[in-house]
Amino acid sequence: MKMKKLVAMLAAGILCLGMSTTAFAAISPNDPVGTDKDGNVIVKPNDKPLSVDEQEVLDYAIDHLRGDEAAVTLKNLGFDVPYNAEVIVIGTEDYVYTGEGNMKPGTEINFNLSAWAEGRNLRAGDQIILLHAVRKADGSIGFEKQLVTVKWDKDAKIFYATGKLDSLSPVSFIKVMQDGTLVRYNEDGEIVAKSSPKGTTVKVSPKTGE
Repeated sequence: MKMKKLVAMLAAGILCLGMSTTAFAAISPNDPVGTDKDGNVIVKPNDKPLSVDEQEVLDYAIDHLRGDEAAVTLKNLGFDVPYNAEVIVIGTEDYVYTGEGNMKPGTEINFNLSAWAEGRNLRAGDQIILLHAVRKADGSIGFEKQLVTVKWDKDAKIFYATGKLDSLSPVSFIKVMQDGTLVRYNEDGEIVAKSSPKGTTVKVSPKTGE
C-alpha cells in the first residue's frame, strides 16, 4: 500500500514539473528569426503586405547594397573599403517584433544567419557589419551601423550575430573581404586588421588597408 502511494506521489510530482516547464520550438537553420537571450523568438520576417513607407525603406536598403553600390554605401558611412575589396551582403530581411509588449530601445537580438550561410563562408569569430535602414526625423532614409561578431550555437547548429536595436525595419548583414581575408574595423570604420581563413591576424594601415 505504501509503495502504491509513493508511486502515485512521484507520478504527480513529474506531472506538475512537466506543466511548469516551458517548451520552446527548435529554430530551423533556414528560418531567419531573431531570439532573446533565453532562445525565445522575438523577431521574425515581416510576412504582411508592406505599407508604402515600409516598402520605400526596404527598397532603399536593397538598392544601396546591390552590386558595386554596396562598397559606395559603406564608404559613405565612414568605412575604409580597401581597393579591390569584395563587399558581401550576407542577407537582408524586413523584420517585425513578436515579443511581449512593445520593443524597448536597445533590445538585444540574436539574429539567425544560417538561412544565408551557404556560399557566404561564415565562420565563428567573423566580424561583420549590421546596417539598419531607418526613416530619419527629417523624412530621409539612412542606415544605422554597428559591428557584430558571428557566433556558432552548437546546440541549435546555427550561425548567429547579436545586435542591439531601438526599432525594427530592414536589417542587413555585410562582410568585407580582400585577397581572401576578412577585413576588420574599429568603431570609427577604420581598418584595424585582416583575418585570414586560418584565423591569423595581420595588422594593416588604417588608411590604406595595405
